[in-house]
Amino acid sequence: MANRLKRNRKKEAERLWKEDAANLFRESKDKQKGIEINREFKSSEHKEAWERIIGFLKKKNSKIIKDKHYLNQLFEVTRYYSNFIRNIEEICLPGKSPKTHFLKITNHLFVKYPIPAFFNNVWSFVTHTKGEWVNWYIQIAQGASPYKTSPIPMTRNQVKIFMGSPSSMTPYEAVRVAQFLDLGGEKISIPGIISTPRLCNPNINIAVAEDFRIEMMRWLSQQNMLDNHQYINICDWAFTKKFETEDEIYQPNFTMKGRTTNRILREVNDWHFRLNLYSHNANQLTKSQMKEVVWSGDPTENWYFITGEKENERKWTMNQIKNMLDLYEEGFAMSHCAISYKDSCISGKTSIWSLRCNNERKATIEIMRDGRMTQARKRFNARITPKEMSVLRRFAARKEYQMSQYVR
Repeated sequence: MANRLKRNRKKEAERLWKEDAANLFRESKDKQKGIEINREFKSSEHKEAWERIIGFLKKKNSKIIKDKHYLNQLFEVTRYYSNFIRNIEEICLPGKSPKTHFLKITNHLFVKYPIPAFFNNVWSFVTHTKGEWVNWYIQIAQGASPYKTSPIPMTRNQVKIFMGSPSSMTPYEAVRVAQFLDLGGEKISIPGIISTPRLCNPNINIAVAEDFRIEMMRWLSQQNMLDNHQYINICDWAFTKKFETEDEIYQPNFTMKGRTTNRILREVNDWHFRLNLYSHNANQLTKSQMKEVVWSGDPTENWYFITGEKENERKWTMNQIKNMLDLYEEGFAMSHCAISYKDSCISGKTSIWSLRCNNERKATIEIMRDGRMTQARKRFNARITPKEMSVLRRFAARKEYQMSQYVR
């Protein structure tokens, strides 16, 4: 039963990847030949570039040939064959790690001048504007000015901060952090900025609200005593108030200028309370009626994991929420707006899970239908602990989910 459910989830993920024009890979039946890719090539030159690289890697017995993740990214690399500045045959591949080989290949094919290490994360960047960021990476690697070519406008001082960003960031995160620091923010608040989707997730409101996003970061940079765990709550409330036309708090002329921290926090708490209490007509339904609003959810079964021994034994569980009542109670107990995901759960776009330890709620998890774990939040939208992250990584590995960089 579990194997059948896993196969069904894989088939659904592959179908969605194909619909989104993403990278669809298939394993060869002959495992000794590695993984064969069935792709649609842009041109004969594209196909030739792919075959040359794969042929070279087979000769070198590179482990990339048997690594789905990096082979998938390598096909993305060949889409930019017209920007290659060297031949693949001229490269020397040190070590055996697929990651080392992949980075060596991309640097060999594109990089003429040294670039910051974080730019290498552009190939694993999950966003519908990925091509724009890859083109920027290539331009900078071949001598263009970051100031003049940035997809998001930056001042010269912001560019200077940006180029010194750590290797763990994506280019998009590095841009947002550079803007925040240039506006007067402190480095201690950087984790709060990165973990706030409204500010640092390119898949959310990327084409709108740039001026308001800067205004939001300027206001946050001035609140030195504000716990950065509150950033996500405040930004959700502010962006809803500014742009969600159907929400009762909608004010198109809303601005953060002149607003005090205490007043903002009061309004945010009131909004979350009303959202949990009244959203989706929850106040008009009895508990039995809410329990009848159900959805099929992700085919993956619930999961548990035991840590410790005897009196220190802990039972961790991941339980999928499949009805409106459980979703409402999860949001109410965790003091966040989980109930707002009801329609997305019904449509199958996403699934919501509850992480618990000895039946105590620890975090609420969002998993997209293509197998990406995109959010994990504790009570009041706080970030999860290292131990909880460890449990989630084990769960993701067991169920073959991909953890987004926004799960922190």
